[in-house]
Amino acid sequence: MKLIDRLLPMTARDAGGHMRRSILSAVSAALFVLTTLVTPQIGTDTAPSIGQTAVAAEVRAQEQPPYWKMYYNFAPPTDEFIAELAAEQGMTYTLGKGGEARFYADDGRPIYPSNDGAVGVIVTVTLPSGDVLTRYGKPTGRYVSPDGMTFEQRALPSSTSEGDFHIYIVERSIDGVEKGKIAPWFGRAGGGIQYKLPDRIVTLMEAQPPFLSEMEEEREAA
Repeated sequence: MKLIDRLLPMTARDAGGHMRRSILSAVSAALFVLTTLVTPQIGTDTAPSIGQTAVAAEVRAQEQPPYWKMYYNFAPPTDEFIAELAAEQGMTYTLGKGGEARFYADDGRPIYPSNDGAVGVIVTVTLPSGDVLTRYGKPTGRYVSPDGMTFEQRALPSSTSEGDFHIYIVERSIDGVEKGKIAPWFGRAGGGIQYKLPDRIVTLMEAQPPFLSEMEEEREAA
């Protein structure tokens, strides 16, 4: 121990140490505030990037749809959660069902997942002319997928007929299309890509000039 330390009373040394700690704490707080102030605003179409502060990452997380925050993206949904979805969709649901039956209300109607059936963030895209789109089901709906997506990847309910398959060609570019990754549901794997069109397929086909046209069998075979 230095001579000066032996001569100084204990209380004086303690006071000096406390002052140094206070100064360090003040500097750390100032740096945190400065970092927060210079952090750019995070928009809904901007993903977190390396170098973002924890504050910016938390802001981004708060903007996501509440159900699709992390855990439920990949874990099987509980009966209780499916029951909540059924209630939101105006259906009654009895707990304890097994297999694909878990995803249907007591009256047999399918219970669809939230977030428009997509996992995570949905982005808005433009489909260029010439794109090939496919769909199982009537043209009165708005959901399609790129060519090549299987029935399993679309995670469709059993009430959808695999034989009711349609192929469409984008005749002129379509703006405002919502693109997402299909959530696993109805006992199927999902994982494919879905497009939610800005209007019903039949409406887009009847526009003048049309945005969509159904591929004829001759063109498909060629």
